[in-house]
Amino acid sequence: MKNTLLLLAFFIKLLAANGQTFIELNDQYNALYKKGAYKEAVTIGIKALAQAKIEYGTEHENYAIISHNLAEGYYALKEWKQALPLYHQAVKVYAITAKTNETIDIALCNNSIGNIYLVQKKYDSSAIFFESSFNYFLKNSEAHYNNAIGVMNNLYDLYVPLKRYKEAKNVFTKMLPVIETKEGTMSANFKAVFANLATMLDYLEDYATLEIWYKKIMPSVQKEKGKLSKEYGDMAYQLGSYLKKLNKKDEAILYLKEANHAFRAVAGNIENGEIALRNNDIGLLYMDLTKYDSASVYLEKSFNYFILNAATEYENAITLMTNLEGLYMPLLKHEEAKAMYSKILPVIEKK
Repeated sequence: MKNTLLLLAFFIKLLAANGQTFIELNDQYNALYKKGAYKEAVTIGIKALAQAKIEYGTEHENYAIISHNLAEGYYALKEWKQALPLYHQAVKVYAITAKTNETIDIALCNNSIGNIYLVQKKYDSSAIFFESSFNYFLKNSEAHYNNAIGVMNNLYDLYVPLKRYKEAKNVFTKMLPVIETKEGTMSANFKAVFANLATMLDYLEDYATLEIWYKKIMPSVQKEKGKLSKEYGDMAYQLGSYLKKLNKKDEAILYLKEANHAFRAVAGNIENGEIALRNNDIGLLYMDLTKYDSASVYLEKSFNYFILNAATEYENAITLMTNLEGLYMPLLKHEEAKAMYSKILPVIEKK
């Protein structure tokens, strides 16, 4: 046995003397890769892989490293068939040497494998590897925050075009607390991911969860931007709309009014179409609650704005006429109806 080991050592030394060691080949590969010379790098990488097998065997960390590196070279060349088995090989050996499946190198490989399967339209396989990578980076987000963001974006590219909204929702739900801790609720990343989450929840018609999220975030928006800001107004409007769908009409009215206060302040206290549309929404909610006097106030505000701007708001003026008819006729408010028709008829005649 001792003689065999001596012969093996002599063979490796002889090989290194006549050629290049694994370390030398791997360094050469890395230098070429960094220059973007991927074809040349791959040629060297193939030699480095063979040399690693000779020097270290197939269950050594260096064998995993060169398998991973060579896979990256093929990946850069979009040669997926060559890259994929090398990534799988790297994962297998990394797991053996680390005695765990949870390492950054494995997570990076899994992300690349997920991307290849996505390109190949093997969506279920792609999801498995992306999710594995994502979960690792989430658990280690302090050290690997940017990687967590990157894999989250890859999962978006996988799930959303396939309309797998539930899976996408779960990804964004996991990521938001991490972003909040790292960057705060007013950061660009938090806003973007929250918008994505809200869209998924809207598609899923999960308005109760939307209510929870909006009520959690709005105090921060109010503190940072003020209650009369566009940001707060937009959120108040969205929350009011979701509360309406949850049949929480009194609360919906409250937030729609807050939205209009903000929109009016942003507009310099001047009425505009956005405010008029919200007044219509509020009026209809008051109708549903049989608070007809309040309904009349808001619907008439909206109607009068659209009449004054009928040149560009004709369809909205007609819609408001219909809404006011629905209010006045059952209540036999003939005088109010007469005044409304007197305003709309010249507009219709002109049109």
